[in-house]
Amino acid sequence: MNGVASPTSTLDGWGPVPIGEVIEAALALKRREFRRGPGRAASAATPASSIWHTEPGEAPILVVGCSGSAGTSTVALLLAETIPRSRLVECAPGAGSGLAGASTAELGEAAYGWIEGTRGEVRIQRRRDQVATPDELPRPLPCWPGAISVVDSWWSLRRVLAGNGWLAELARSCSRVVLVTRATVPGLRQLEGDLSLVEADRCWAVTIGVASHRLSRVVEHSMGPRTRQLRRAGRLVVLPYSGALAQAGITTEPLPHSFRHSASLLQRGLLP
Repeated sequence: MNGVASPTSTLDGWGPVPIGEVIEAALALKRREFRRGPGRAASAATPASSIWHTEPGEAPILVVGCSGSAGTSTVALLLAETIPRSRLVECAPGAGSGLAGASTAELGEAAYGWIEGTRGEVRIQRRRDQVATPDELPRPLPCWPGAISVVDSWWSLRRVLAGNGWLAELARSCSRVVLVTRATVPGLRQLEGDLSLVEADRCWAVTIGVASHRLSRVVEHSMGPRTRQLRRAGRLVVLPYSGALAQAGITTEPLPHSFRHSASLLQRGLLP
């Protein structure tokens, strides 16, 4: 679960615990109001609409771009289409959406201002309004138990981690963070910088924009130590270049067939 709403203790030190606090703690556990892993507690000023309580068995995957137009939405959609029982939540302001043309059927506006659509078996949820900061982003819609929620951050990792909303809590505690960058020397530098902000054991990376499934020697030699460690662990995946996708963006057309191998590698790593 992500986004913490912890009951406040009224006791100092050791001593008998009032039955009311025991009941409240049990109810909080039932509501899944606890944190997985280290991180800051949710701010007392965080509105309830910014706290995300995942469903039982729901597993989030956070996809973050290391720079603008890195291909984050492409990777997020690829994951959602590859992994069974998944949905895709895009956090971009309406004008910045990379998934506006992805749905084959639009379902209209739902709660908290989310717009829903479907693409095959995948449900896509995105914003129409112009959310100014990640902290102002309303929490995702409730999902079915046991689902995989692929979250397309849109905002940079540094910007998200500086906040206090549900997306910041997700970035701090999510056990599956996928960083997306361009397969260039500047792109690898940006990836190395973002890898310094999160624990390596919960990160994967996707590099986009090569002619095949291999990086060039120049790009390989530009890898920093954290990126090399990620590659040694089998967590660095290369996604080949698609001219059609680069020109037209994501549409209702299927994603390129050449992406399937990379998608399979990423799925096996994230959900062994």
